[in-house]
Formats: sequence, C-alpha cells, structure tokens
Amino acid sequence: MSPRTVENLNRIIDKYLKRNNIFYEDAPWEIKESTLGGFGVFAKRNIEVGELVFLDTPVIIGPRCVDGLQEICVNCFNVKNLTKCENNCGLSLCSDLCQNSFDHQRECKLIRFMSNKKPVEDGSLKLLKCLTPLRSLLLSEEDKEIVRNLKYHRGKNHGHEIDTLSDELSFEIKEDEKHFLKIVCSVLDANAFEVITGCEENQSDLRGLYPLGSLANHRCFPNTNHVFDERQRMVVRAAVFIPKGSEIFHSYSRIIWGTAIRLFHLLNTKHFICKCERCLDPTEFHTYMSAIYCTKCKGNVVPINPLNSGSKWECDTCKQLVPGKDVGRIMSLLGSVLRGFDNKDFKIMYKFLNNKLSSMVPDNNEITVELKYKIIWILGHEEGFTWKVAKRSQPKHYSRKPKKLFLSFCPQPSHHYVSAYASGPDSGSAYDSGFFPSNARFGMMGYRSSAYAPAVDHCHTPGLLNPGAVASPTPCLLPANPLAHQLPGFFGTASS
Repeated sequence: MSPRTVENLNRIIDKYLKRNNIFYEDAPWEIKESTLGGFGVFAKRNIEVGELVFLDTPVIIGPRCVDGLQEICVNCFNVKNLTKCENNCGLSLCSDLCQNSFDHQRECKLIRFMSNKKPVEDGSLKLLKCLTPLRSLLLSEEDKEIVRNLKYHRGKNHGHEIDTLSDELSFEIKEDEKHFLKIVCSVLDANAFEVITGCEENQSDLRGLYPLGSLANHRCFPNTNHVFDERQRMVVRAAVFIPKGSEIFHSYSRIIWGTAIRLFHLLNTKHFICKCERCLDPTEFHTYMSAIYCTKCKGNVVPINPLNSGSKWECDTCKQLVPGKDVGRIMSLLGSVLRGFDNKDFKIMYKFLNNKLSSMVPDNNEITVELKYKIIWILGHEEGFTWKVAKRSQPKHYSRKPKKLFLSFCPQPSHHYVSAYASGPDSGSAYDSGFFPSNARFGMMGYRSSAYAPAVDHCHTPGLLNPGAVASPTPCLLPANPLAHQLPGFFGTASS
C-alpha cells in the first residue's frame, strides 16, 4: 500500500475518476490536509451556489447489513419477480438478463467456490447481508488500493459479516483474504453512504462506498448537498457559495436532528464528537431545534454546554435551570408518542401538533419538524388525502377551495425564510427546504433524500431512525433518554 499522503490521494482519486469516465480537468476541488486532522476536500476556486462540485461512483455497492433486510435482485436491485440463481449460489435475480450478467456470473462463481459448491439456501439472507464486502474480492488491484487508502476504525464491532461467512455459512476464506475483508468491513462502516434506488413499492436500500465522497469531512451545517442518479453515481452540488480555499463538507447525520441526538449518533457510529459552530451554539443558529419551553415563563430552555450531555439547561428569559435528564425524559416521552402514531391518525397528529406539542416545545424543535414532515408526507401520499391537481389552464376543475398549510421555521429576518408547504383540498404537493443563517444555508432538504447520511449498518444508535430512511414517513425515533448517555471525552472533529 502506498503512503497515505496528499499527493498519493490526489493521484489515486484522479486515476479512479478517469477509469470511470467522470474526471474533468477544471474540477473545482482538491484534496488537502485539513485543520480538523487528516485530509479533506477543498475548493480550488470559488464555487457558485448550485454548481456541480464533483461526481463520484461507488467502488463497491450492494445490500446493507441490517435486520429486516428484504430480498432484492443482486444485479439491478429490483425487488419484483425474484427467483433464486439457477446455479444455486443462494442469491436472487429478477430476469435472465441479470442471471447471465457479467457481474453476477463472477460473484456467483466466487460464492460457489468458497462454499465448496454447496447450495446456499437456508442462509440466503445471511449471505445477502455479507455480499457487499464479499464483492471487494473481485475488485482490481487499483480499486483495492482505493479501499485501503480510506480511513477506518479498528475494533470488535467491525467485520462480523466475515465471521458469518466462515462460521455460519462455512465459507473457506484464506487468511490474507479474511484480513482484507475485515478492513473492507471497517471501511464500509466508517464511509459507506445509504443509497435509495427505485421508488415506492419497488424501492431498495443499499450502501455504497464512494472514494471521493468519503474524503469530504463532516459539519452539522454542510455547504454541499448530494443526490444519487439512476446509475447510483453521487452528484454533489454547492448549497451555498464556497470561496476558494474553503473546505467542502457533508453532514454525516440528519441536519434536522438537535445537537444531543447528533452528538450521540456521531459518537456511536463515527467515533467522534463534533465541535462545529452549530454544535457549540446552544440555540443552533437561533433555530432552537433542541429547545423545550420553560414551565415558568415559556421562554426557550437550551443547554448551557451543548457538548456535555450532563450539562444543566437554562431558560433564555428567566434563567431558570433545568437538569439535562429532565429534558431527556420530555423528549423521550414526545418521541414515544410519535412512534405510536399510525398514518391513519392524521387528525390526531394534527391536533397534537397544534395543541399539546406546541405548548411544550418551540415550532422548530426536532420533534415538531419530524411530525410536520410526517403530516406533509401523509397529505401527499396516503389514500384518502391525495389530491389530483387539474391542469393549470383549467383551474375551474378544482372541486373545492384549496387549503394551504404553511409550516414556517425561521423567526429572524437575517435567516433564509423557509417553509414546508402543502396545498389542496385534502393534500397536495409538498416541498421543504433547508434553514439556518444566510452564511450557513443547507439548500434543499428533502424528506425522501438520503443526501446527508452515510449508511451505518452495525454501530447504529439504538432507537434512532436510520438517517435517510424513506420507506415510510416515520418520525425521528429518539433514544429512551438521549441526554442520559454521557459522552466521554472529546475525540476531536471528523476527519478523513
């Protein structure tokens, strides 16, 4: 393995992009040493809002290793018309085209060789969970070098897929291959992004390892957003103006989570405590996403020290102190209420939003925002609430006067005004956008997007909604008491 230096990383990434025909000479980024530690991606020139920053393609992509994993076609990721591989490798495919594809034929041969040609039937789901790292054995030496040069964490929490292959599925794996596969598992856990393919009932949830995307560091107010195209390529664009020399950031957690939840999630999944400007600000840029109302004067109660889970909280009006655990109990209670809502409970949810919830937390609180997302989703997608919009040239065809639901977030003129919006008699179209001060705008922040969340399949935070999950409009499932988890020490800020 070549030394992990700025020169080598730039060389390796450039060659990788060229091999995949997504390299361009005037790219506005470069890899440099980051003040956060390690390496990062930086702007070589000024980058305008909405400008393409880079394209990236996965060096490895495949099923996630999570409970409740559904069968998918391992070639095209379809979930319909599945049949088992005719060669008894244990994997599912949706057509003869996928069965005979070059990629599947290679991995089918590898699986049958490692399993001594024994049919993998009872353990097909176990095999599916282990398939993504297993695919790394089929990489070229150049692509293996890419994987080895990505940052990863060591520990017993990583690499259990390989134990499953050898211990439960009786795969014969050479020691050098086992060592490499363990590294791959650790690299995936630290860097993989969740990728949603398809839509509605034909949707698959994958994890992909994007070499350049993995080198971009985390900040809780990222200056980029990204989506995945139909070829599972990552398309990264500037959410704000990025001056020359500035570092380019992703967010590794959902940006609509409050600070306590983000810190807990990042510590358990990425092994660091973020100390960005947003995390250090008790008000989170005056959005009060973590705040509750003071029982004495209805002021905003915020943490005195957001980085310390044992910190007391203080009302910004009357200065009354509140133990952090009391705030945690309130948030856990509200989270359990949200978990109990069914999509058919729209009227109850709407009443809860405007009555009980609005009396306990500010309009921008993470629980409130999650519930607003859920309501908007129901208005646009649930049977009985959908509204088929007539042609613009025929407004008289509207059967009833449209209703509008504005869910505004930002109270201060210095902030970008944003809102979640639903229109129509029973529902309508919906959109939502990012918020925070004008110098920290996130750009579009879609509920169905996984654009801000690397996939975390093993070291997950118990009780948390997986970032970017889109199968249903489930609210943020908070831990039983997020503030009861002490965050030991400061591990520094995320770095690649």
